[in-house]
Formats: sequence, structure tokens, C-alpha cells
Amino acid sequence: TIIRAGKLSIHHGHLFFRGFGAPVNAARGLFLKVKQSAIVGHTHRISEHSETTLSGELITCWSTGCLSELSPDYNPVSNNYSHGFAHIQTKTDGNYSVKNFRILKGKIL
Repeated sequence: TIIRAGKLSIHHGHLFFRGFGAPVNAARGLFLKVKQSAIVGHTHRISEHSETTLSGELITCWSTGCLSELSPDYNPVSNNYSHGFAHIQTKTDGNYSVKNFRILKGKIL
């Protein structure tokens, strides 16, 4: 299910990252699939990718970190997970702002 915070699409992300390997930059991989601003959390890795369309519209995609274990039993090594979360603020006209926070050693950066 895709939900929206104003004009921003939000999805867990599991449908966008299937197959042999995940992209190096999950936000760019998401951008290449959806071609609109969106945010996902499935990869547990923090990234951001922005491009401007020919008409001047800014499209940005984000992937968020996680608030869980960085080395879970199902994927204990070489996963490059990072702790983090996003704060999304919406306005009545549908515009929004996203702050994609990283957490390092218990501190929000």
C-alpha cells in the first residue's frame, strides 16, 4: 500500500527492491522506478537522490535508516544497515518537507 503525506508517496519499499541485488544508492534506485518524489525504509540504509525535470520540478527520493538491530539473525553481516528515521511535515496545499535523520551511537545527527 502506498500512502501519502501531502504530495509525497510513502511505501515500505519491498516491492521496489527485488531481484539479484539492491542498488548502491536505494533512493536513486527508487527514483529510477517511480519517477516521482517518494520515501521508503525497506533497505535500512539512509540515502537521498534529487533530479530536476525539464519543466523545473524538483523530484527527490529518500530511503530511511532503521530503528532495529543492525545485524539481525536473518542478515548478520555485510548489510550496511544504519540507524535513522525521517520527519515529514506537510502543508495544507500538499507540499511537504523531509528531514532524513541518521542516528550514530545513540545520538541524532
